[in-house]
Amino acid sequence: MKFYKPPGRSRQSASKPEKPQWVQIDGISHDLRGIARFEGKPLFVDNALPGEKVLAKVERSHGRFIEARAIEIETPSAQRHSARCQHFGRCGGCSLQYLKEQAQLEFKQQAVLEQLQRTAQVQPTQLEPPLASAPFGYRSRARLAVYYHRKQKQLRVGFRAARSKEVIHLKQCPVLAPELEALISPLQSLIDGMEGRDWISHLDLLLGDQGPAVVLRHIRPLSEEDLQQCLGFADTHLQQLFLQPGDRDSVHCIWQQDDNAQLEYRLSPFELRLNYEPLDFTQVNRQLNNAMVSQAMDWLSFEQGESVLDLFCGLGNFSLPAARAGARVTGIEGSADMVLRAEKNARSAGMIDARFDTLDLTQPGKLAAICREGIDKVILDPPRNGAVEIIRDVCQLQPVSILYISCNPATLARDAGHLRDQGYQLERLSVMDMFPQTGHIESMALFVQSGQ
Repeated sequence: MKFYKPPGRSRQSASKPEKPQWVQIDGISHDLRGIARFEGKPLFVDNALPGEKVLAKVERSHGRFIEARAIEIETPSAQRHSARCQHFGRCGGCSLQYLKEQAQLEFKQQAVLEQLQRTAQVQPTQLEPPLASAPFGYRSRARLAVYYHRKQKQLRVGFRAARSKEVIHLKQCPVLAPELEALISPLQSLIDGMEGRDWISHLDLLLGDQGPAVVLRHIRPLSEEDLQQCLGFADTHLQQLFLQPGDRDSVHCIWQQDDNAQLEYRLSPFELRLNYEPLDFTQVNRQLNNAMVSQAMDWLSFEQGESVLDLFCGLGNFSLPAARAGARVTGIEGSADMVLRAEKNARSAGMIDARFDTLDLTQPGKLAAICREGIDKVILDPPRNGAVEIIRDVCQLQPVSILYISCNPATLARDAGHLRDQGYQLERLSVMDMFPQTGHIESMALFVQSGQ
């Protein structure tokens, strides 16, 4: 079994490339790469699974470990299957398509448990079943790169190759929602026919509940003829079309299907609709987001009037369901714009027990002033670098429980150790398949005061 080796610059320390070597894969890393030994160092191998013997091509050599890619497999694992997408192996978007979906979840769960044990010597009292997702057609948003090769007069629209700046020209993308995948070819035709085709740098594809929208990022002003082509495309294919000629604040809508067109998504179990702006952070997997929020509300099991602190609250993805469940919620977010939108979403839903504040959560020592009346429960949904800066402040509020939503097993494990040291134990853990076919790992962890 052979694989295409994607182009990319080697960062090896050696003066010439290493000859590919046959190695036995003995384990799997926290980022779901196969692990072997080579020249006395750990060898992390893309496209390799435990139990396989692979021909590994070294791509990067570091001081304490080596990175490689399997270019041929002698003994394929029973957990391996054929990738669905024709671009697999070149496109850097979905690196796990070779692994059966159930095995992806099992390996992700194993990676989280091993990281918790190795970093913090922490294990959950109760390991809950993973939250599974549809394996394909789940992405409600994506950013595609656009590149026009002037000499070859060739346009490429797609994701970048693995470990490379090369743009892979997409003909399909099965992980996209069907409404967004259907836009790929028409968008390529639109841009290829524009005078300013080489001024377009990115496309953001968005799927709201009312239909698809596109943000077109351009580095120079578009001609009137190009604008008219864009408007004609939008009239046929979109609910909304946005242009972004500069930074985030430059995004503006130039076309919408009707006066009520807006970007929104539903939290169906809670009869909520959340509005958002094109570049706001939202979860890409709507099905899994509904399941995640439902599980969070179930684990926290609010009593009427309990006080809840939702940190990194964003648009109110957890805050508003918690308020719907009868809690008094304070949502904290670093972005003032996101706070304004969370407040608007709360007003639209008639939520009088949800308030929001802007606060830089990387700066310790400020939560106590906001939570003078005490807090019963906390929801933590931090970015990839975790929440280490505010864990001590959170624990000083002495909540009964802390629900931690993680998108990075390494920072979850680190923070779990700090929570343990502050008197909290890991009671429940569940891995969530927010990004099938990729190595991204999301998980939900419930910490409770020791002795509760």
